[in-house]
Amino acid sequence: MRNSLGPLLRRAMLCAFSFAAVSATGGPAVAAPPAAEAATTKFAERHHALRRGGVVRAANSVIRLASQRESAWAGVLFAAVDAKR
Repeated sequence: MRNSLGPLLRRAMLCAFSFAAVSATGGPAVAAPPAAEAATTKFAERHHALRRGGVVRAANSVIRLASQRESAWAGVLFAAVDAKR
């Protein structure tokens, strides 16, 4: 079995160019400061009052996946209601 230098050289060049591209971007990336959240939201008030928050709130929500046929039928119904207005 004969081993060729072609794939090895290709892989080495790819690694070298990838490293050069990543290191040429400059200094370390600086993240943008996070946006301030409003402290007056109902969720924040509930969390501070009860000391429990997102997991309990998310456990009470329901997710239902509709088929394409149901979605199309709902679209027809909404279009009919909009047409009557």
